[in-house]
Amino acid sequence: MSRLHSLRATIDDVARFLDAEPVGQIPLPPHVTEGRQGLVMFEAGGRRRLRMMRWGFPRRIRDTQLQRNEPEIIGLVADLTNPLWEQTVVDPRYRCVIPITHFGNPDGDEGAKTRTWFSVRDQPILAWAGFCRNFQFRPPIAAERMAVLRTEDPWRGGGPPPDGTQLDLL
Repeated sequence: MSRLHSLRATIDDVARFLDAEPVGQIPLPPHVTEGRQGLVMFEAGGRRRLRMMRWGFPRRIRDTQLQRNEPEIIGLVADLTNPLWEQTVVDPRYRCVIPITHFGNPDGDEGAKTRTWFSVRDQPILAWAGFCRNFQFRPPIAAERMAVLRTEDPWRGGGPPPDGTQLDLL
């Protein structure tokens, strides 16, 4: 998973891909990072529904609360054994599916990192599990199926991937 992703598809295409209820036109942001709105699919009453949600969880630490500052937002859950996630990951009602077309990672030297976008060559839309346990879902996508686009966009404050759902650059 990544702290940066993009969904360069229509809401109708996403609904078809996820077999979710059509929801009309939801404006999709060009890219999503911690604290911004992103599209998710969740199940309620046996029905799959799409909706926009704030990406990430507030990281509440004692010092931050004492200083009355806004908590840092965590958008990447790398360690499900951390007590912070103990209750969330075991309860199915806290799970969702995150549709994406691209995910981004930083590339380059410290202080000069740029955005590198990844997509799957033969799959215009894919999805991540909001939470999962080891071995619960399919294995990772094979490296040869991945497309990579290195950009000159700065990692912090750069733009979304170019229009089009597929990048064919490995």
